[in-house]
Amino acid sequence: MDAHRKAALTRMAIVAIAVMVVVVATDPAYAQDPFGMARQKACQAQVGLKRLAGAVGMLGIMVALMLGYFNKLNWRWISTAIGASFALTTIPGIILWAGGTNPC
Repeated sequence: MDAHRKAALTRMAIVAIAVMVVVVATDPAYAQDPFGMARQKACQAQVGLKRLAGAVGMLGIMVALMLGYFNKLNWRWISTAIGASFALTTIPGIILWAGGTNPC
């Protein structure tokens, strides 16, 4: 056997051993839930968006009160805001109920 073949076989053996160590030594928790980190980040984003929506909703209520006080209130705006708030509140719950899952 010449030196080049021996070196190539040695490198292949080292790579094969490294791959086996990585496969055997990995944490089995990663194999059970591969999207765990993505789900956790999505839940954090959902909580942040709920807080933002609450702040924007409170600002909208104050604007509607001021417009009503100065008799400039357009009821179409209010009905649209109520419909959008209703949809934003109920649709995620309906999807979760239909899917039978609770990601957060």
